[in-house]
Amino acid sequence: CRYCQQPESEAACAVCGARDDLWMCIICGFVGCGRYNDGHALEHYRESSHTFSIELLSQRVWDYSGDNYVHRLVANRLDGKLVELPEGGNVARPGKGQEEDDKMGEAMMASKMDNLLLQYNDMLTRTLEAQRVFFEGRIAGMTEQLEKDVKQAREQLEQREREAAEKDAAIEKLKEDKKKDDKKMA
Repeated sequence: CRYCQQPESEAACAVCGARDDLWMCIICGFVGCGRYNDGHALEHYRESSHTFSIELLSQRVWDYSGDNYVHRLVANRLDGKLVELPEGGNVARPGKGQEEDDKMGEAMMASKMDNLLLQYNDMLTRTLEAQRVFFEGRIAGMTEQLEKDVKQAREQLEQREREAAEKDAAIEKLKEDKKKDDKKMA
């Protein structure tokens, strides 16, 4: 969104002009300050019933109706990749200590690894699903061909049995005719 792309210094609360602790309504794009400043984002929710807002600094989504964050994944400002927030949901903010920055860096690295694992598992799942569909299609085709071959073999067997029965009947008739001829000659 345009507020996530531009520096925070250019974004401001639409009501009071505050430039920190800003939240944007995901529904209509209204930008208001957080509940610990003048609370214009919360006020907007109460007036419009637009449930979801995104915190512009951390890019976390807040659900006002549930009064909690929707997820713990946020976009890393350095490379734009999704990372999981550390326990407690704090993001490193200007002026915080080195220890918090180190913890955030470790959490971001762990989240990147988790994200990589999720992407790998997703790719593996999609590949296995595609292979399953492919081979099930081949098995279905082979089964269909086998059923056709069996049906054709049964039809050929029935045809040959009829032909054999006709030949047996013809042989029996010839035997009877021979017996009659033998009696006439005797």
